Amino acid sequence: AGQRVQPIGWDLRTFDTSRSAGHVMRHIRHRLPASTIILLHDTLPSTMEITRAILVQCREHGIRLVKLTPAP
Repeated sequence: AGQRVQPIGWDLRTFDTSRSAGHVMRHIRHRLPASTIILLHDTLPSTMEITRAILVQCREHGIRLVKLTPAP
């Protein structure tokens, strides 16, 4: 109770619940430079593999990663 919730949206849907990790990465690779928030589900076995690959791609494109923090 008393917590403020700040809604956020994503601009890159990965379809990770219905596609292989390789397919997800091919989908992301072409869209990553323009994306700001990527939707992944943390309940899948492939999530860590995809996350690591995304981090590599971000570094290669010079994309700065930031942490979302709760609103004050």
